[in-house]
Amino acid sequence: MKVCIDAGHYGKYNRSPVLPSYYESDMTWKLSQYLKEELNALGVQTVMTRTSQNVDRELVSRGYASKGCDLFISEHSNASSSSVAAYALAIYMRPNASETYDDKSKQIAEKLAEVTGVTMGVGFRTYYKEYVGDRDGNGKQDDEWYGVLQGAKQAKVPGIIMENGFHTNLKDTEWLSNDANLKKLAKAQAKCIAEWGGVKTTTTTQKVIASHYATSENKNFNRTYTTTDSLNLRDGAGTEYKVLVTLPKNTRVRCYKYYAKSSDGATWLLVSVDYKNVHYEGFVNKAWLN
Repeated sequence: MKVCIDAGHYGKYNRSPVLPSYYESDMTWKLSQYLKEELNALGVQTVMTRTSQNVDRELVSRGYASKGCDLFISEHSNASSSSVAAYALAIYMRPNASETYDDKSKQIAEKLAEVTGVTMGVGFRTYYKEYVGDRDGNGKQDDEWYGVLQGAKQAKVPGIIMENGFHTNLKDTEWLSNDANLKKLAKAQAKCIAEWGGVKTTTTTQKVIASHYATSENKNFNRTYTTTDSLNLRDGAGTEYKVLVTLPKNTRVRCYKYYAKSSDGATWLLVSVDYKNVHYEGFVNKAWLN
């Protein structure tokens, strides 16, 4: 398997309006390098569209650099007029009844959107946009809106643009500013890509699951939270239960509406979190979540 990786922007580009230290170009360059390392470790060959963050390259030519590859992926972070927009978005190629690469593009987009969203602790979506006109001069209106996907189309390679959250959302931007998080994201995306391409991966994730599961349901609790301080994830709802792991401040956890009350009446949420290559499901005190 061979993958072409494109760091979405060069130089210092797309500064975050909510965290001035963040530039989309910096993040995508780092993420692309980590993705290359993780794919190579799985035995997947890689091609980079740039050799330096300071080098620009025309959009269509970047997509066409994937010729001979099995996949083209362009890494980005998204922007919105709403500061609360927070989800992973994978943009795939427009449907073309006479080709198969667009079907593969949609297939991997659906898988990567979910993996990225789950890893970041946000929602996920997929999308495509049609171009009206004849971009490549072949007499047909079958072109891609996005230049990099147009290049991949001309190379007949499945291509996607991966929008890794929003740099207009403070929580997303802080998450993407952490190198450890980017490495975690690269590992998750690499495993997804490799498995989609038929490459066997031997990575196994250890699971630690709470044993005291007596819970109720409240749909209002169904969302991602951030720990406001170091926080113990426990085997049950209450401090009398053993600690499964201590999570550092600003760790994202996901509650799927299940909760329980401790003996003193406090609300404890049943959450899931991946931490240091282990998947945990246990209880945390809602008072320490934001």
